[in-house]
Amino acid sequence: MAIYQQKKVLALVLGFLCLVYAFLLFGFSARQQWVSKKMVENAVFHLQRAVLNNFLEKYRNLPINATASRKKEQAEPHPTPLEDPLQYPSETNCFPYFNELHVQPVPEHDCDQPYVTVNHAGRLGNKMCQYASLYLLRHLFGVRLTILKQVSTLDEMYTTLDKIFKNIVTPVKKPACFVGKPKGISYMGLYDKLYRTAAQVLSNTSSSFIPEPLLNTSYHIYDYPRPQDLLLEHRKLIQSLFKFRDEVMENAILNINNALRSFNATYHHRDFPIVTVHVRRTDYEKHMKNLFNLTQLNKHYYTNAFKFYKKR
Repeated sequence: MAIYQQKKVLALVLGFLCLVYAFLLFGFSARQQWVSKKMVENAVFHLQRAVLNNFLEKYRNLPINATASRKKEQAEPHPTPLEDPLQYPSETNCFPYFNELHVQPVPEHDCDQPYVTVNHAGRLGNKMCQYASLYLLRHLFGVRLTILKQVSTLDEMYTTLDKIFKNIVTPVKKPACFVGKPKGISYMGLYDKLYRTAAQVLSNTSSSFIPEPLLNTSYHIYDYPRPQDLLLEHRKLIQSLFKFRDEVMENAILNINNALRSFNATYHHRDFPIVTVHVRRTDYEKHMKNLFNLTQLNKHYYTNAFKFYKKR
């Protein structure tokens, strides 16, 4: 009798659990009903303003306290800044700049003002990039520049560039006018410092003109700057910095003509565009292997590339 009662109770419990499971399954399936594609395409999601603000702050990289401080500033009388930078160079690893910023350039021969120098190691390509990157700091922020001059000819930037280009105008460092030892800094670090200082000045005025110098310390850029964003954006200015000397152009034309005659004995120089390609070798093969585990492209790639563009 006791066993019969136990079986009866167990059957009731199992029946109750099955009934509960059936109700749960029905409710879940009701939430997973199929809808038409048209309904999906026309669906509109409504987000609370707080959720939307959090989303925007996350993807703008804006700290919460920055939003609060901005609201506080808007409540008080405050000049409208030219631009309000949302992100600084050191935070984004990019090189933003102010479109309408005008900084009074520091006179190059004002020996009392701080100055900026740059690493000048490497060959011609490195020196050109370092020179252009340094020049952009004066173009954008008006800082005073100079080129270091070493005893070693291979490390001397001015001599290397001046042999090839006829308009290298940045002054060479002279002890009488460029005194003291500059403080070492990376290009990104100095750019970030100048950008933040300019942003701070602009936040206190409605003018786009900054008459005062942005630096109070001399700096030496010790790395190999290559700010692609800035160089690309200011490529016309960069092109104007490097005007080949006449003898360099004459030698280049002579070398090209000789190379073309080696393929075509009847070739004679004519006034039409000629495209040549320089492929970097020297230490680059080692860098590609060590850093990226890659190898240089062979001559067949360039031959096929020229054939492709000839057909076009």
